[in-house]
Amino acid sequence: MLLDHMKTDVISCKHAVVINDTIASLFSGLTLNRVDANIGLIVGTGTNMAMFIDSKRAQKLSSDLNWSGEIPVNLESGNFNPPHLNHYDEIVDAQSENPGSQIFEKAVSGAYLGRILKAVFPKSAYDSDFGSRGVVEIAYNSDNSSIEARVARNILSRSAQLVAASLAGLLHLIATTKSVETARIMAEGSLFWKAPGYSDEVKKTLNSLIEKMDIPNIKVEIRSIENANLIGSAIAALVK
Repeated sequence: MLLDHMKTDVISCKHAVVINDTIASLFSGLTLNRVDANIGLIVGTGTNMAMFIDSKRAQKLSSDLNWSGEIPVNLESGNFNPPHLNHYDEIVDAQSENPGSQIFEKAVSGAYLGRILKAVFPKSAYDSDFGSRGVVEIAYNSDNSSIEARVARNILSRSAQLVAASLAGLLHLIATTKSVETARIMAEGSLFWKAPGYSDEVKKTLNSLIEKMDIPNIKVEIRSIENANLIGSAIAALVK
């Protein structure tokens, strides 16, 4: 149906590639200098990660496909159920459209940070539909010494730290499967790059965790390039 819709008098598309945005971010990093490990990261309205893994470790693949080498994998990391969350996270989850699912995403992503703040201050006039943008405004407004502002900053900080922890875990996993000295994280999302100090906190926490784990020799860079999703989608189409 998609191909039929795309047909015009000018062009007839013979095939279409449907690609996850996190995979597109992952692919975009392949246009830069080579590193030992690539990770795609989305932290905006939602959150997710993607990576390349040895096809032999992808148990969902049918053996009939006879794939070899590394393949890109969408991890759907937002559905991870992390320990050490709190009562307010439980409130947000219970009131969400999909209770019991996407627990990590509900603690991290822009679509839910406003709901966490509203759960802490249920009588506040704050509209949770403003998402992370509203949390940022409260965190860094003129009255930034108020209890709401301090809690808002803590919510943003915790989100960044959880993202760093998930990245550290993924790097540790990659390091158990192959030798890794350099790694690149291609990050996309307005929360990651536009919330004040957010990306810096992710980098600082990630470096601290790497030093404490048994992977201290990995040098990690976090990058973003213009039109990353478009570039990644083009790569997917060209290698079809």
